[in-house]
Amino acid sequence: MLYQKGGAVYAEIQDQPRAWKQLITESASHKEAFVTWLRSENFGQVLLIGSSDCYGVALSAASILHLVSGLNTVARPSAEILYLRRPPYDSRIKTLVLALSVDGADPDTVWAVEKMKKLHPACKVLFIGCDEGKLGAMADHKLLAQGVLEETPIRSRTVSCLLLYTMILTVWISGKDVFLNELMKCAEALDFQKIQDQLRSVAGVKPQPQHITYLGSGPYAGVALHGAMKMKQMAAIGASNESSLEYRHGYHFALTNMSMTCSMVSDTFREAELSVAYNLATTRAQRVVVVEKLDQKEAIRVEHSVELHCGLSEISRVLLMYPVVQLMAFYVALAKGVNPDKPREGVKEITLENKPGV
Repeated sequence: MLYQKGGAVYAEIQDQPRAWKQLITESASHKEAFVTWLRSENFGQVLLIGSSDCYGVALSAASILHLVSGLNTVARPSAEILYLRRPPYDSRIKTLVLALSVDGADPDTVWAVEKMKKLHPACKVLFIGCDEGKLGAMADHKLLAQGVLEETPIRSRTVSCLLLYTMILTVWISGKDVFLNELMKCAEALDFQKIQDQLRSVAGVKPQPQHITYLGSGPYAGVALHGAMKMKQMAAIGASNESSLEYRHGYHFALTNMSMTCSMVSDTFREAELSVAYNLATTRAQRVVVVEKLDQKEAIRVEHSVELHCGLSEISRVLLMYPVVQLMAFYVALAKGVNPDKPREGVKEITLENKPGV
């Protein structure tokens, strides 16, 4: 089904499983060289940097890399690196700086890599992106997800492909091929039709929410950030992201019947995250939970649920969450009468002529 409004964005969101298959196939040709390099370096920690959507990927990827490999990981927005006067880690430990950028030319990330090379000349830089740009030339090594750049200004397919490449890198670092076997199942695990039926119900709520808060823990924190970003870009609705369990400490006081929350439910924090969602009922906000599955008693305690039924681990499931939150923003935009293909006209990204910081 191709929508008159948002048809291009919709097609790019739907194309992600194909792109994932292609990326996994193409990455196999790089495995031997990268595994050899990674073993020779024997990194003890990883710093992940990115801006905008790529910072969300960095958040998810840092948690996944830590959980699977056991390495110490730190995720920072690229711009925050420019504020530092020393590395945000123990510089005595061999460090990999993982720079994420769709086009390889994001000024903040270029500046951040320059800053890290000054603060810690011994660090190694790996760039993951979709086009080489300046970062490809600056990095010690690069991994490119080619042929996935969108024609629309909404980043969807490229973002999930960058996340997938960091997950493949996690396999190479950890040596856990069982994780790769699960990633290979992701393209077939998401039932787009069932997901869309559930999301149309979410988008059709009355009154339409004026603000949506996305909640996520661990690797789902990056999904929450991405969901908030897509909702702002596609539907022009106020949106924010918060830690699922931290949110219960007063952050929810501003919720009203004109608000909505969307909880990304993990397995590790399942009981606690569902408890937070249930207790938000007193705010009168519409509540959505995105979860592997719910029983009937659990489902009736929230207004809306999006159940994946994918059969994958909570870590692999992170990848599937990205198109889910993208489609949610898409359908909310349509319900609001906004064309997802055309973000707010006249509102452009703010650029800086000079590098900030010292």
